[in-house]
Amino acid sequence: MSNAIPPKPPVLKQTIIDVADCHTTSYYFGEKEPTPSALPFSDKDKYQGLYQKVGVPKGLAYSEASNGTAGAVLNRIKPAYHENKYWRQYLRARDTALFPDRAWTRMLPLECSLLPRIDFIDNLKFKIRVSPHPRVLLYPFGWSTWVSLLLNGEHTLADLAAFISHMCTAQIFRLDSPAKDLSLRSFFAHLAEGVRNDAFGGAETNDQDFQHISIVTTVLAKRRATYSLDGVSDGDEKLILQIVKPEGPSPKGTLKDYALPRKSGQPTEYVVTNDHNSFIWMENLLDPVDRNHQHLRCYHNNTFHSMIQARHLYELLLRADEVHSSSGTDLIKIAIEDLKAPARADNRISSDNYCNLNLVKFLESPLVVNARTAAAEKIKKTS
Repeated sequence: MSNAIPPKPPVLKQTIIDVADCHTTSYYFGEKEPTPSALPFSDKDKYQGLYQKVGVPKGLAYSEASNGTAGAVLNRIKPAYHENKYWRQYLRARDTALFPDRAWTRMLPLECSLLPRIDFIDNLKFKIRVSPHPRVLLYPFGWSTWVSLLLNGEHTLADLAAFISHMCTAQIFRLDSPAKDLSLRSFFAHLAEGVRNDAFGGAETNDQDFQHISIVTTVLAKRRATYSLDGVSDGDEKLILQIVKPEGPSPKGTLKDYALPRKSGQPTEYVVTNDHNSFIWMENLLDPVDRNHQHLRCYHNNTFHSMIQARHLYELLLRADEVHSSSGTDLIKIAIEDLKAPARADNRISSDNYCNLNLVKFLESPLVVNARTAAAEKIKKTS
């Protein structure tokens, strides 16, 4: 009988959580002519013209983009892209001056800051500092309210799972105007009302709210030990599965049923996925040397952005029957092409677009394949 003392579990020092909802509307592209709106979303030239205007260092005030109309919740508008490898690959250009001219053909969203002051309500149960960053990603056919939560201070895996559960159920946001405390979903609903008025047709927007929110969680810094797919305890396995499914019944099966190893033979490099939620553990990038921290943060950001983009395109295809304008049909065609699953050969993935583990799994799912087929048939019948 071994008397060996089991290694102590990792202590997490910094974690990033990005969470977003998903709304889709055919308001600008349906049978009914949209009433005059503050923002130019109805065709390629108008949208790319707006993108050229917002591409200044501090972005553009909503009132300047909307011919003097005051916003209900949107404050400043700026491009969603940054000058990095992901966006260069996604937009298929190295010169950022070319990015705005591809805003329509690559379905590039706008990033909007918010007018109301929003504070995070601390809970003394969690001995961590939480820095919130709320904003809106705005498309001509919908939007996501997006909140980044940066957790600093030592915490355990159990603390992280409990925090995410708390995030999904408790009143965590405090608004200054009107003064009220809101849960995450109530906050999303509150912002949605303002976005409908600012960017679409108010009560006529007729948006569909994708009920499953997206949560991407990445440990950015830790000390000692690791969580290996080959050696994680039953208790820690349950905690990781709780992180990727904080609402409803616990996931069925084991951790390996949901884990996507980054490379074969590397059990400490993986992403755990469930629906649109992910937990990222990259042991090699958690080694605090060189630019590892920066690379890990980029991997997290790219995972989040690519999945939100894919979700919006997928939801647009599900509403293809409601799209009747030529501009809307162009967007459907773009979505069909961009949601194409990458080619596989000798266990290698080949794609012109950025593809990470989560995205490949999503693109290969029957839901996406069937949505592409149905939308293509719809276009074929109407062309």
